[in-house]
Order: sequence, then C-alpha cells, then structure tokens
Amino acid sequence: MKSIAKMLGVGILGAALAGTAVPAQDVHVDYKNAAEINRIHTYTFGNLSTTNPLLEPRLAIAIDRNLQLNGWREGSDGDVVVTAVLAGYSDQGLYEDFYSNLINLNWNSVGIDPPGQGMESVDQVAPGTLIIDMYNKRTGELIWRSTGGDFLTDHTDRDKLKIDDVVNKMFVSMPWNPPAVGYNPWINMG
Repeated sequence: MKSIAKMLGVGILGAALAGTAVPAQDVHVDYKNAAEINRIHTYTFGNLSTTNPLLEPRLAIAIDRNLQLNGWREGSDGDVVVTAVLAGYSDQGLYEDFYSNLINLNWNSVGIDPPGQGMESVDQVAPGTLIIDMYNKRTGELIWRSTGGDFLTDHTDRDKLKIDDVVNKMFVSMPWNPPAVGYNPWINMG
C-alpha cells in the first residue's frame, strides 16, 4: 500500500513539474575513497551559508533527507562534517569568506581532483554555484565534494524548489552502501 501511495505521489509531482521549464544543472561530484565513505554512518552539520538566508533551511532539509534515506544519522559527534555554501551573482565574495572561516578543515585537500581539472581556488567558483563538502571529522580532510550551478533565479520560491533538485542530483553519484533491509529513516530516527 505504501509503495502505491509513493508511486502515486511521484506521478503527481512529475505531472506538476512536466509543464515547468527547469534548466539543466551542471553537477560535478568528486570523492577521495569510496571505501572510506562506505564506513561512514553519522554526520554533523558544519557551516551552511547562502546569500539568501531564506534558502538555508531548505538546503539543510535537502541534504539531511538525502543522507538519511541512505542510512546515515545526524548526530553531534558525526563521522563527517557537512558544509555547504551558495553565493548569488551579486555576492561572489561569500565563497572566499566561507572557506577562510573553516577551522580545522582542509577544504582543498590534495587527491580529490586531478591536477588542473578541479576547483583549485575559491576564486575560480562561478557565482550561483552550490558547493557541498564532507570532511572526515577526525582528520579534517575533505573526502567528498559536489558542485552544482546554473539554477539560481531572482525568485526565492523557485530557487527553493531548484535546491531540492540540484541536491538530489549531487547525491545520486555518492558511493552509497545500501541501507539495511527494512531500514526506514522515518521510523529509525533517534
């Protein structure tokens, strides 16, 4: 019965969005070691920062939902620290400010991107790019990064919906261990 309701809900949502033009988001995912990520089960939110503070709660919800649906749990002493930053077109300096304020986290760890191909400096980040990072809490090293761009508009309500879409696309490429059989994040919380 639950699967029928779920399929019906997805169908209704798909029909509602069918008439909406959604630009293709440019999403990139890099991670250091799939085995290390598959050992992770808990996370803690670090800094979440956007030019528009109305988008921050939506961003946190989208990230949290993707992690919990794959068997991870939020906790005050998580295995990883999750951070996210999104600067609008009028506030490019937010990226540099955000990363300069990370304490005990190595945001530009060697080994994530091949030389010359990855994001080597926050100066190279295009405005309107969402960056989600995960750091090993014990070592402070960056273990996963995803960037998504080309989705901000001048309308906060539309951007809220697009954040869900781009965050979902970012986490599709995560090297997940499948959740345990019978796992339901909405029942097993806490």
